[in-house]
Amino acid sequence: VNGRGEVIACEYSNARLSAFTLEGRFLRSFGQGTLSNPFAICVDGAGNALVTDNGKNCVFVFDPAGQKIKEFGQAAGMSSPYGIGLDGAGRI
Repeated sequence: VNGRGEVIACEYSNARLSAFTLEGRFLRSFGQGTLSNPFAICVDGAGNALVTDNGKNCVFVFDPAGQKIKEFGQAAGMSSPYGIGLDGAGRI
């Protein structure tokens, strides 16, 4: 759940993320054209979605509005990331 109270879901086969209300009503999709195989997601204290993409071997960061703000991991040799999480201090 992001800072807006929206549930963010990875759609692996559709290569996108989708946002829903807590009641399950579809709001929007984002990440199309950027994501390949989004697999896992977590949300930081600022409401940014951190998403592993095991097709592109990296982590993408999207702001609460769904705009990509960062990408990392590929240059460091990340390979097929399948999970992500944050500790109590907000560190990956």
